[in-house]
Amino acid sequence: MIGNPRAILAGALTVVLLGAILAVFGASDSQASGLVTSTPLGVVTQIQSPADVEAPAVSSFSNSPTCYRQAAGSGVCYIEWSYLYTSASSGSYIISMTVTIDDRLRAYHAGFFQTAMYVPSDFYGTGFKVTCGIPGSGGVPGMGRTYAYTIRARETGGGVTSNTGAVVCPADEIKIHLPLIQKP
Repeated sequence: MIGNPRAILAGALTVVLLGAILAVFGASDSQASGLVTSTPLGVVTQIQSPADVEAPAVSSFSNSPTCYRQAAGSGVCYIEWSYLYTSASSGSYIISMTVTIDDRLRAYHAGFFQTAMYVPSDFYGTGFKVTCGIPGSGGVPGMGRTYAYTIRARETGGGVTSNTGAVVCPADEIKIHLPLIQKP
C-alpha cells in the first residue's frame, strides 16, 4: 500500500525539524527520548550604561540648497539640492529619507534592503515650489522669505540622522493690473 506523498513529506519534515530544534537547544539523549529532568535555566542579565552603548553610525550628506526664481513677477520660487545622500551603519539598511520644508513633508523615499540612498536633483524636476516673498519678508533686506528645511534618514539599526538649515529666496513682487470697469 502506497501512502499519500504529501503526508510522507510532511512527516519527514516534522522529524527533521524536531531534530534540528533539539540540536539547537542542546537536548541530551535522555531528554529527547522523553525522560525530561527539571534543570533550572541560568539567566544572565547585563545592563549597559548609556556611555557603553555605541550610537549607530547612520550618516546623511547633502549640499546646501539653493532657492531660485524661474520667472520674475510670478511670485513662485523653487528650492533644490544638487543631490541628497545617506548611508547606513554596518549591518543595517536605510528605511527612509524625508525632506521637510517649514515643517511640511515634501518628499519621502523608502529604502528596500539598501545600505545607501542617493537622490539626484533631476528626480525633483525644477525643485520644491514655494512662494518667493516680498523684499525683507524673511528678515534679510532685499531678499524674500526664509525657509527652514530638514533632511532626515532612518535605518534598521535604530539610527536616525538629520541635516537642518535654512535657505533664503529672492524677493519677487507680483504686480496685478486690474482693468478699470465703470458701472453704468
